[in-house]
Amino acid sequence: MTQPFDGTYELLVPTGLFNVLEPEDRAEATVAFAALFTEMFPSIVQDELDALVDGILRWRDLLLDRGIIFHGVVGVPAGYEFEGHVFGAAHWHIFAGVVAVSPDQELDEGAVAARIFGHHFTKPGTHTESFETTMGWGAGVITEIDTVPGAATRPDVLPLPSQIAVAAVMSGAASSDRALLVVGLAADVAQKHEMAAVVGLMGGKSTIEVSEIEPAGTAS
Repeated sequence: MTQPFDGTYELLVPTGLFNVLEPEDRAEATVAFAALFTEMFPSIVQDELDALVDGILRWRDLLLDRGIIFHGVVGVPAGYEFEGHVFGAAHWHIFAGVVAVSPDQELDEGAVAARIFGHHFTKPGTHTESFETTMGWGAGVITEIDTVPGAATRPDVLPLPSQIAVAAVMSGAASSDRALLVVGLAADVAQKHEMAAVVGLMGGKSTIEVSEIEPAGTAS
């Protein structure tokens, strides 16, 4: 489980990921989200706009309370063209947070984490591996999970698919009791490897540094 993080971090975030947790200032975020939703839905009425902005602000509060430090969104409509390439529809969510781990100099933490991933995700086709990262050790998993689809509440909203793609990377330093966890979700399972590449880049190249807490009575 992620937890509030006392320290600093540097996330390598690929271009194109919209971070729900920015800007940090709530008033600035309110203005930014209102502008975003107005651009996305030009005919939106004020009551609907207020409800959307309030909902995403509440979601931000929930994430921050649980120690999430990043929530990136990729939303690309079918037929989107960029630099000469035409893309299919893509809907990804990528989260990052800090988790507690048990450092052990005698074990390969990456291999242990990879085995844990393999124990929890058993669907055929699941891939796990351990690897080196900027901070030290790393482990990852690519898989699919079943969902409980529900009916769409509006004609312009697609229902949840029966399966979604999941990719996760955990990375840390051998001497640290904290690790970075990056988790990605993709609505189209056919895009799991593309989404996993983004998760792997973030998890493998980003860094966290836990603040040292000085014992009481040692301050000069």
